[in-house]
Amino acid sequence: NLMPVVASIVAIAMPNAIRGNDAADSDATVRYESPAAVFNVYREALRNRDSRKVFSLLTARVQNDLVFGSFSVCVERQGADVIRGQGGEAIGRLLGKYIDFPAAVDTYNNDYRKKHGIDPTKAAASPENGPKSLPPRDEEVWRAAIISHVNDNQEFVAAVAKHFDESDEKQGDRKPIAPIGDLEGLVVRGDTATGKAATLGYHFESPPGKGPQKIEDKIYKTFRFKRVNGGWLFDSH
Repeated sequence: NLMPVVASIVAIAMPNAIRGNDAADSDATVRYESPAAVFNVYREALRNRDSRKVFSLLTARVQNDLVFGSFSVCVERQGADVIRGQGGEAIGRLLGKYIDFPAAVDTYNNDYRKKHGIDPTKAAASPENGPKSLPPRDEEVWRAAIISHVNDNQEFVAAVAKHFDESDEKQGDRKPIAPIGDLEGLVVRGDTATGKAATLGYHFESPPGKGPQKIEDKIYKTFRFKRVNGGWLFDSH
């Protein structure tokens, strides 16, 4: 997970993300002289809940994953809020501030038509087509359309993280930041590298005849890095 405030976003964005072609990484992005250097900055940014800084450490491909994941988790939470009768106005305003949704829908329809030779709007309007016969959504085309109409990727991700962080805090469900250990087992192969680090935590167990015992947990996660324009960035999180 990226951090507790965006754990649900990362759960959507990373394991099941539809990978498009990499966008060009901005020349203005700060890069680091080694994977260990960018890892240490990342770890500090996590500790400070600095989602803007974390975003700046990622390759464009992973940034795009996080942007689309942020959008997806907003839509998911908005739907759940409506079902619970809580409304979805706050999330709706957040999405409207950063995403030109009508333009994204137009882009999706145009790109879908180019790719599949089917106009999804005409298919949807056709009287002989019931809901089950509509053309299936192309998730790759939809992802690209949404990303292309976010007006500020970094600020959008930061705003979503802030919204859920504040919401969790109000509900008394704000998760603590789990410490991350040092980068271990680093292997560099050309312009890519991998390493692992342990998320440090603990739980309590009560053996027979004894009181609660604090048991330390270490869960190792693999991190990928990529050298871009002479400096290192995260290629996963």
